[in-house]
Amino acid sequence: DADAGTEWSASEKALDRAIALDPSYVMTWASRGRTRTRRAAHTMSLAGDPSADFRTAEQDFAESLRREGNYGGGTWSHRGDLRAHRALWSLRSGLAADADFAAAEDDFGQALDKQSADGGWASLYRGVMRTWRGRAAMQEGDDPVPLWAQAEQDLAAAEKRLSEVAELWLRKGQLH
Repeated sequence: DADAGTEWSASEKALDRAIALDPSYVMTWASRGRTRTRRAAHTMSLAGDPSADFRTAEQDFAESLRREGNYGGGTWSHRGDLRAHRALWSLRSGLAADADFAAAEDDFGQALDKQSADGGWASLYRGVMRTWRGRAAMQEGDDPVPLWAQAEQDLAAAEKRLSEVAELWLRKGQLH
């Protein structure tokens, strides 16, 4: 809806200003990438083209990771979510999605390897991505069950830290 677009635009402008004032402040790059990813997901839900937001969010996350060095578990997780959404959009558009699914898988692995204090979000996002990837496998005539089993493990891991988060239960319901 228009209100959401206005809010994301206001958020993006504030983050643009923060970056202009202090480009070394890493969190602003990741936050702007996250804002753009959420707007892209919203655009997808309205059957719009999210490719511009995907492209600029990817640039923001790359800059955040460049500035963070070997840290940034949260940024890895958010970039994985971006790539999972881009894969989903590719599927809906009749395009190849496996490269983005694989890149998302790598990013979530990095996030989890960093033992980031993300509170279970990397496991939740990876579980969602694996659910979508399983659906893609099924559409291609492949067995989705191994991916769905992995998704179930991810969601179980997320549940240990996010048991009061409605999105977790929504995603578990969508898997089963």
